[in-house]
Amino acid sequence: MKISGMVEPPIVAAILAPGRALGTLWVIPGTDAVPMKEETVRAAGGADAEIERFRRIARELGYALEQAAVDLDSEARTKESGIFRAHAAMAADEEFHTRVRSAIQEAELAAEQAVTQAAGDICEIFRKSTNPVFAACADDIQDIAGQIRRRLAGERMSVLDTIPEAAGQRPVIALEEIHPSLVLDGKRRGVQAFIVEYGTSFSHAAILAEAFGIPVLRVPALCELEKHTGATVALDAEDRGVLLIEPTESEMALATREHPVPECFSDRDMRRLPVKVWINIATPDEIPKGDWGCVRGVGLYRTETEFMANRAQPPSEEEQFRTYHRLFSACGDRPVTVRCFDIGGDKPVDFMAFGHNHNPQLGLRSLRLSHYHPELFLAQIRALLRAAGRRPLRLLFPMVETPEQWDEARKLTDKALSELRGAGLSVGGDLLCGFMIETPSSLWCLEDLLAMADFASIGTNDLVQFLFGVDRTNPDVAHFYQPEHPVVLRVLKRIASRARAAGKPVTLCGEIAHDPMLLPVLIGLGITEMSVPCRLAPRFAARVKRLKVEECRELAQACWKSSRSSEVRKLLSDWHGEPFAVRPPPRSAHIDPVCGMTVDPASTRFFAHVDEKPVYFCSETCLTQYLKHYETLPPTHSRLPYPDHPDLHPPRSRFQL
Repeated sequence: MKISGMVEPPIVAAILAPGRALGTLWVIPGTDAVPMKEETVRAAGGADAEIERFRRIARELGYALEQAAVDLDSEARTKESGIFRAHAAMAADEEFHTRVRSAIQEAELAAEQAVTQAAGDICEIFRKSTNPVFAACADDIQDIAGQIRRRLAGERMSVLDTIPEAAGQRPVIALEEIHPSLVLDGKRRGVQAFIVEYGTSFSHAAILAEAFGIPVLRVPALCELEKHTGATVALDAEDRGVLLIEPTESEMALATREHPVPECFSDRDMRRLPVKVWINIATPDEIPKGDWGCVRGVGLYRTETEFMANRAQPPSEEEQFRTYHRLFSACGDRPVTVRCFDIGGDKPVDFMAFGHNHNPQLGLRSLRLSHYHPELFLAQIRALLRAAGRRPLRLLFPMVETPEQWDEARKLTDKALSELRGAGLSVGGDLLCGFMIETPSSLWCLEDLLAMADFASIGTNDLVQFLFGVDRTNPDVAHFYQPEHPVVLRVLKRIASRARAAGKPVTLCGEIAHDPMLLPVLIGLGITEMSVPCRLAPRFAARVKRLKVEECRELAQACWKSSRSSEVRKLLSDWHGEPFAVRPPPRSAHIDPVCGMTVDPASTRFFAHVDEKPVYFCSETCLTQYLKHYETLPPTHSRLPYPDHPDLHPPRSRFQL
């Protein structure tokens, strides 16, 4: 969406669910609060009566959630219905019920208060997880708790009931965060988009919104939107992640334009693209139906999804075989690149404890696990070979750091082949083996690895992270994660050059592959194969078709010869004719209002109560400065724990003394 002639500057945002939307903005300040009973359980009729009241409401909610799942099943939305069935199970969870009963009996709390306390304790456990998928489960628990509290208070009202008719027939709702129940309610009420301050694309709410075609953007400061309530807004959650206030007519036309039939799935001429287009998927259900057009095949199938499901045992070979058989049946004769499961690190699993893992990203993960549990890899490889049969299978090994690790992976593959062929099965007829380039060590032995492999894939998400030694999910340092930095561009250029010299194909499959600002640079660096999310493939191919390779090479040369990322961003802004949008970092619920660092309430010793609300600090220095300058505190961070204090305002810059 091109930005021009705007009175209000565009607001750069992170995309949690893709799409475009146009509508009337309505900001819902604060949280989905529920009135609390002040009486103790004795005043409310005793502990037994209070426990029974909670049980009855939890059962009612379970029935309602199950009915929502049935309704989604009738729309052939089995994946989405599974989320609500999981929520129904949470409402009946014995651990949750035990904690609520304990709070009612021992602390003499009313049911509403007991639910809040029990849910808070469980959420704290999930939020400590380094796995963003598990951490996002805390949002689901809060959703369940909120629905139970509303029912206990005799309220069925949704926060969306507060929207007046002035919001029109196309409301765009801005609030702190969204939960699955709110997304479902928004779908029923015709909500065009959600704007939030907190949340991730891993959350069930974001997954549901994407499935329902409701775009979701995460903005740096929700309070900055309150003055625009009632304004017409346009969202671009497809290309750049931008919110426009009072857009122009041309911008409104772009926001409401219906997407045509995917061009790259129907136009055979697009096979002449300068880049081979592949797709990333996480389940066989994402495989496109009909003609794939310019899409060569599956460039990355992430298999760890099944392993990360809540289960006491890893998926058996037969379970995996059934899933992979669906995959290959849907793909026909097209090549399928399957990455062996990449668990450990930021992807823990219920069925295995990984021991001392103080730095999970550098600990026991991916192929390193095969040293201790080769049977897991053998079962997966056998299942893949059986499911593929004689069809083309590209087996991709993650986190290959040295030739020795490649040798171990090949030994396991050869053993699986030998076992299956010994059983009389005809497998591995069109098998190719490749490795992912994700660590600096793989860069320095790239020629050796390319000589042994059939192909390679560049995992830029991890590669950039390891090049800079930065955790991109850490709000304090996420701004150091810079895929546009000349260092990264030089590395990609070197990979493309070495692969071309070795005569081996290399595919880029990280997030930057579908970044429209970086696309011409990647082509200019010599990247000739890219794998993008299936839903983005049509638009990606259309962009590639418009680019001229020679111009891309000139731009890429200027970028990789730069010395600073700011220089690259300036070059890209000039080339595209629009500002380079730097993604907002992930947000944290607890921010030191003095220095802006994130704070873990469980580990800090420094806090103060302001207006009966806790404020946490990283150090005694910040705590002292805060208390000293409290009454004259200038704007700091966008979410303070005391937003209604008359002397404090939303953050726009860091605290300065």
